[in-house]
Amino acid sequence: MAGESTLHALNEWNNLHLTAIWAYHGKPVMQWQQSGMTPGSTGWLIESGDVQIQMGSNRIRATAGQWVLIPRGALRFRFSDDATILSVHYIAEWLSGRPLFAYDTPLIVSARMQPALTAAGWALQRFVSQKFPDAGTKLLHRHCDLRSHLKLQTLTTRWMTAVTTVMDAFQQHPTTNKPMDRRVAEAKRMVDMQVLTEPFVERQLAKRLSVSASHLDRLFLQELGVTPRMYADKARLNVACHLLINEPDLSKQIAFRLGFEQPSHFTRWFRTHTKMTPQQYRRYFQRKAQHTSSGVATPTYAMSRREVTGPASNEKKRHKLNRGSK
Repeated sequence: MAGESTLHALNEWNNLHLTAIWAYHGKPVMQWQQSGMTPGSTGWLIESGDVQIQMGSNRIRATAGQWVLIPRGALRFRFSDDATILSVHYIAEWLSGRPLFAYDTPLIVSARMQPALTAAGWALQRFVSQKFPDAGTKLLHRHCDLRSHLKLQTLTTRWMTAVTTVMDAFQQHPTTNKPMDRRVAEAKRMVDMQVLTEPFVERQLAKRLSVSASHLDRLFLQELGVTPRMYADKARLNVACHLLINEPDLSKQIAFRLGFEQPSHFTRWFRTHTKMTPQQYRRYFQRKAQHTSSGVATPTYAMSRREVTGPASNEKKRHKLNRGSK
């Protein structure tokens, strides 16, 4: 089989990051959207209605009874008003951030022809809905005990095994693991896990890794093409974009949720990166939603850490985040 042609030592496979981000059933959370605003890949089982998808110059349509496997990256889509789906969003990538399967076009298969995928998707959704009711797209922020975590991992592995079978049918081979400097991998992990209401202090990160801040900059640039601060800012920016597009909170509420001490600091920081204020950015995508039938224009940012959830309850912990490295 195609998936068996890529062989790694078991300790190499241990560098694979596999986790479920959400699994829900019902009306699409967003009837129109751009993929690429959250990390990972998505599988949709169209239960009723249809979805129109555009990726580059390619336009495709999936209808009831079909699975769509969405690659990581930027695309536009629009569900019909009567659409109901089973949606599984997951991460399957190496520690370097390279996806396990590097396909670049949505894959459509019949649910009847892929019973293992359908069974795995429903099993994952049932467990999530029973153990984490109302989790929606915020599964990663729910708390659970060890047994529940291990059960979720088991079901996610079952899902990924079924996805691999589909990839085999499309002659999609798993990618190889590009070794990453252990210090960069650890720093990346710490930045990814950092609570976004806390400030990013590069010197503290470097100290924990027993290197200087300038040396850590060089290591990041060699491995990822960005500095640690650029990496952290990109993650925070993509969360900001996601919240502005998808949630009704006022700009100042989003500023507090992202750890800014003052809304003006957030506005200045956001405009530096996007050339628009948060309000302009939100209005731009609202206009796109009203005037296009294929989705919205795709931002140039791809989310690289978990999404912020919950109200701005930690206002006493707000920090100024736009004054450079401390």
